[in-house]
Amino acid sequence: MDEYKTYLSLLKEKSQVNDAEIKALIEEYKATERFSIASKTLFYILNLNTQHYEFINKHAYNLTGVNPEDFKENGTKILPEIIYYSDYKLLVNQVFPKLQNCFLELNEAQQKSAVFELYYRFINKVSNSLEPVVEYSSYAAFDKSFKPKISTGIILKSSHKYQGVRGILRAKKDGEMKDLCDHRTSLEKEQLSKRQIEIIELVCQGYTKSEVADKLHLAKGTIHSHVKNIYHKLNLKNQAELFQFKDNYL
Repeated sequence: MDEYKTYLSLLKEKSQVNDAEIKALIEEYKATERFSIASKTLFYILNLNTQHYEFINKHAYNLTGVNPEDFKENGTKILPEIIYYSDYKLLVNQVFPKLQNCFLELNEAQQKSAVFELYYRFINKVSNSLEPVVEYSSYAAFDKSFKPKISTGIILKSSHKYQGVRGILRAKKDGEMKDLCDHRTSLEKEQLSKRQIEIIELVCQGYTKSEVADKLHLAKGTIHSHVKNIYHKLNLKNQAELFQFKDNYL
């Protein structure tokens, strides 16, 4: 799968991982299974060199319908099977590259403090239902060249009903954690032209179709056609839904 090859090119690292580091992290993560909050939570430790999971907690099955043993056997090859496919494509082709480029611009101290926050959907392999989730991950260890070699994360069921994906990179800057990159997109947004996105922005700012036409030096009929096509592409029923789409993805 092309997207999976792209994923590997973005996140796979050559650094060897020390067994003692892995063992210490596993013992730390095992302690989390005692808490009731973990019943709908997936904890992981990922070896970036092998792309194999060194640890997946037992509650991963509740969220994904996939046993921890399957995660460990298949490594990150399992991700295209359990992440909603359109979300997986958007993560790999849109979100990951933007977050990674932002991460690489940070200094070493900032990279150590960096936290990635991702919103997307799992397909539960048992119930076949879509599970909106939020993932928080960070790099737990770096090699001598300061390349990340272990990634750890927590994935929880989310109350956000995103029809797409969102990625946020936070890191410590000027003594406090700040959002340094925030990218939101959806399959529907990718189908819009630059002109249509421009029209959505203006309409949501309160401009009438006539005022939008004047601002863009287009005929009012052209704007009307664009708005009609926008509603069709996004499957929207009213302006309130258009505002919600703009808030979520633009």
